[in-house]
This record gives sequence, C-alpha cells and structure tokens, in this order.
Amino acid sequence: MKEQAERVSAEQLEKIAKKVEQKVKEAETDAEQEKDKELKKEKKAVYRSKRKIYKKLKEDYLPRLKKYEAFLETGTVIPKQITMPPLCG
Repeated sequence: MKEQAERVSAEQLEKIAKKVEQKVKEAETDAEQEKDKELKKEKKAVYRSKRKIYKKLKEDYLPRLKKYEAFLETGTVIPKQITMPPLCG
C-alpha cells in the first residue's frame, strides 16, 4: 500500500528553503576555510550539492507551488497534485 504524501504549503516550503540556504552558506564558508586540498575538494562537493538543492527549491518547486495554490484559490483549473521529492542532505 502506498502512503499518501503530506502536502506542503508555500509558506512551509519558504521556511525550508531558508534553512537550506543557511546550510549552503555554512558549507561554503567551511569549504573556503579548509586548508587541506583533499578535504577542501570534498567540502566543495558537499557545498555544490546543497546549493543545487537550494536552487531547485527556490527556482523550481516554490514558484510552481505558489502557482498551484493560486489555481486552487481561483478554482479555474485543477492541476495534478505536486509531490515533493525527498531532500538528500
């Protein structure tokens, strides 16, 4: 049996995006401060993956969710349900 995904509002997604943005900034400063080349390379990879997640949230999922909620309020179009993929961390 499939579990039904819990819906996320645009406000909740904005809060999540802000937390992810903080993690991205922390990872960036952590990578910049590292002196060992191998560790710096690994930390930069972590930073890039977090930045990618943040950009996807901010530039893709959040605008779509806002548009979806606007359609629900007006009742003119019934779009397909938006489900959020799990965030890796």
